[in-house]
Amino acid sequence: ATELVLGKDSINLSKLSPKGQLMINAPELYSLDFRNVTMGTNALVGEGVLNYGSPGSLQGASGLYEIYLPAGMPQLTSPAELPGTFYNDDGEEYTVIYGGYENDLHLVNPEAEITVPDDIPVESVGLDQYSMTLNVNETGTLTASLEPADATDKTISWESSAPNIVSITESGTTVTVNALMEGTSIITASANDGSGKYASCTVTVKQGSSSSEDPKDVGGDTPKDAGGDTPKDAGGDTAKDAGTTITDTKSSATFVVISNKGQAPTVAYTGTDSGEKKVEIPETVQDGKVTYKVTKIADDAFKDNKTVESIKIPATVTQIGNKAFYGCKRLKTATIGKNVSSIGDSAFANCPKLTRVTLPAKVTKFGKNLFKGCKKLKNITIKS
Repeated sequence: ATELVLGKDSINLSKLSPKGQLMINAPELYSLDFRNVTMGTNALVGEGVLNYGSPGSLQGASGLYEIYLPAGMPQLTSPAELPGTFYNDDGEEYTVIYGGYENDLHLVNPEAEITVPDDIPVESVGLDQYSMTLNVNETGTLTASLEPADATDKTISWESSAPNIVSITESGTTVTVNALMEGTSIITASANDGSGKYASCTVTVKQGSSSSEDPKDVGGDTPKDAGGDTPKDAGGDTAKDAGTTITDTKSSATFVVISNKGQAPTVAYTGTDSGEKKVEIPETVQDGKVTYKVTKIADDAFKDNKTVESIKIPATVTQIGNKAFYGCKRLKTATIGKNVSSIGDSAFANCPKLTRVTLPAKVTKFGKNLFKGCKKLKNITIKS
C-alpha cells in the first residue's frame, strides 16, 4: 500500500488495551490519514514509517510525504531525527506537533522521496485489423487488445490522423469508424500507461465497395498502408524523422519529434522563449500539413525559467521529463493533464513559490526529489 486511510472500516484505536499496538507493515507508505479514527492514548506503530504513542513520535519517516491529523488528536511530537521538515497548508513549518487542533491538520514533507510499487507496463497493443476500406458514409469497427492481461493501466486512447475524412466514436477498447469523405486516415490506439505502445490501422475511404483485411502481423508496431508506403496524412505531407526540431512561430514554443516513420506523429515540448507568465501547453502542433500530438514534456524544458507563474499541461501528455520545471523561481501553480502517468526526477524541485499542484490519478511513477526545495507548497490535489 502507498496510501492508508484508517477508520473506513470502523477501526477504533481507543479500544486498544494499554499495551495494544496496531502494526502497519507498509514501508513504501507516503500518505497516512488519521481523520476517520477515534484516537486513544495507546501506541500506533508503522514499521519503517510511523511510530505513534502518548506522547507519540514520528520516526524513520523518510518516505512519508503527507499526514492528515484530526482535530483534538493527543500530543504528537516530531524528533530531530525525522528526515525533512513538515509544513501545514498555510506554509508554516512544523518541527513539533501538539494535539488539540480546532480543525483537521494536513502536513506535507516536500523533501520526502515518494515511492510507489512498480506498475506492470503494457508490452504490446494489437488490433483486430490493420487496414480497412470503406465507402463514403459507411461505418466500421476496430477493437484493440493489450498484453499482458494484468497490466496496471488497461485504458486506450484513440486518434484519427484526418478526422475530416474518418471520424471515430470511442467506447473503451472499441471504436466505430465513420467514413466522411474520400481519402486516407490512420487510426491509432495508444496505451495510456506511458509505455509508448500503440497499433495503427490505415482506413481508406472510396466510392467503391467496402472491404477489410485481417491483420498480417499482430505484433507489429509499424503499420503500412494498403500500398505499402509509410503512412501519410490526408494532405500528403510526410511526418519528419525522430529528433527533428519544430518551432511554433505563434507561441515561440519548440518541440522535438519523438515518433518514428510509420507511427502516429508525436512530439515532446522542449521550451519557449515567449516570456509569458501563464503557459498552456498545446495538445497538438502543426508543421506544414502534418499534425503532431504533444505527448511529453522534455527533460529541462522549463529549467531555470524566470517568468512562468502557472503551467497547464493537456490530456495528450503522458510523461514529464527530468527537471522539466526545475528552478522556476516564479512558478506558483501547476495543473497536470489527466493522462500523465510518469513524472521524472526533480521535475518541480527548487520552485520556491510553488503553492499548488494538481496531479491526475494515473500517475504511477514519481521521480526522486520531485518537490525538493518547494517550501511554500501548500496543496497537492490528486484528481480521480
